[in-house]
Amino acid sequence: MLTESLLLSILGGFAGGVLGAGLSRLISSIRVPGDIPVHFDFSFDWRVFACLGAIVAVCAVLVGVAPAWRASRMDLNTMLREGGRSDAGSGGIHNRGRSALVVAQVAGSLVVLIAAGLFLRSLQVASKMDLGFRADSLLNLNFDPSQLGYDEERGTSFFREWKERVIGMPAVEGATFAYSVPMGTNNDSARVWKEGQAPNDRSGPGIGLNRVDEDYFRVLGIPILYGRTFTAQDQEHSAPVAIVNEKMAERLWPGENPLGHHFRFGAADAPMVEVVGVARNGKYNWLLEDQQPYFYVPLTQRYSSLRVLQVRTSVPPTTLAVSIEGAARDLDPNLPVFGVTTMQESLGGPNGFFLIRMGATFAASLGGLCLLLAVVGVYGVISYAVSQRTNEIGIRMALGAQSRDVLRLVMRQGLALVGIGLAVGLALSFGVTRFMRNLLFRIGAADPVTFSAVSLLLIAVALVACYVPARRATRVDPLVALREE
Repeated sequence: MLTESLLLSILGGFAGGVLGAGLSRLISSIRVPGDIPVHFDFSFDWRVFACLGAIVAVCAVLVGVAPAWRASRMDLNTMLREGGRSDAGSGGIHNRGRSALVVAQVAGSLVVLIAAGLFLRSLQVASKMDLGFRADSLLNLNFDPSQLGYDEERGTSFFREWKERVIGMPAVEGATFAYSVPMGTNNDSARVWKEGQAPNDRSGPGIGLNRVDEDYFRVLGIPILYGRTFTAQDQEHSAPVAIVNEKMAERLWPGENPLGHHFRFGAADAPMVEVVGVARNGKYNWLLEDQQPYFYVPLTQRYSSLRVLQVRTSVPPTTLAVSIEGAARDLDPNLPVFGVTTMQESLGGPNGFFLIRMGATFAASLGGLCLLLAVVGVYGVISYAVSQRTNEIGIRMALGAQSRDVLRLVMRQGLALVGIGLAVGLALSFGVTRFMRNLLFRIGAADPVTFSAVSLLLIAVALVACYVPARRATRVDPLVALREE
């Protein structure tokens, strides 16, 4: 018995090791979108396979000891008198043990599947959320001319000429400069003091900001709810202006019209900035963040050599990437343009959908594996029970039982195990998923859609697992069964 269980464990461990090594290479090939050179390294580690060998040995002992101990305590006279048949259909202790294991498999699988379903639901909800801007047909190109020694005057001239060339290209609907892109890796913030507030090192909230040009809100599709956008008159020597979002207006001037109000940011002695517009709330630093206060200042008043050119196109943005880069190199062949991505690709980065998508992928993979194990467990127990009850089924059919009666008998046994497993799994899931609340996006930890869908999926798969051996039981030939009896 121990030898047999050890052989089975070794075969299973070998297959799992090969599969794990293949999946590790697959995971290592994943690259995080964006400019940060992050990759996963799952190279060979002997400690992992040593742990795998230990697990194989423990499984072999745990699985093999019980039947070996039971076999050594058999009553030979009873076994010979019963023809070697077990108590599979009598509800004996061995059958109860197998049934308990199947119930545990079903319950555990349901917990993992529900967790995977919640992650997938979060991803589904997040992918349909309003980001506060239009992410489609938008190309981002990052660059910094100061790396080539450009000063502010020369850099401003370069930016103006490049933008004019890009706007004149066919299929370009608009172009704008900004210091950073939403949910990118180059975000900025500053302390803010509203008018009448005495600035000091500890007062004033830290609020996110972006430096943009006059076309930014039109190109990105960010509505200005009231007030105005930036114009060509907002220059270095004109009065400093800013556009705030709804959340910042609500925080600094609750119940008031923020237009015409002033604040300073960055340094205690910085000049006051006038609010000239209010933009709609959006996502700025992280996909799953709550609504955050945010404001914009014009690049013409706050120069930055590090910029991103964002181009709205009427064709797939990648088809224009080479032409837009070429326009920059026509002005300066040595200018480094980096991070050329579409906005959709940028949103797949670490501050966007990457983490939640990876979490959903891994959770779904584990859930699928658990579902497979549960199906194998249900099928194995019911199939074994049918084989042990062949003589009983033959006698029942000889006495007049119909195929549907036999089918109902076997299916009832399997579905009873699945039903108990579902009840236990649902109870466990309600407790476990409470700890996932902070990882979910706009759905509850007890999301009824997820719980219902996963339960129905497990029931449907379990029905198939029960039906196959039950169908085989209906084909038992009573004459053959009675002859063996």
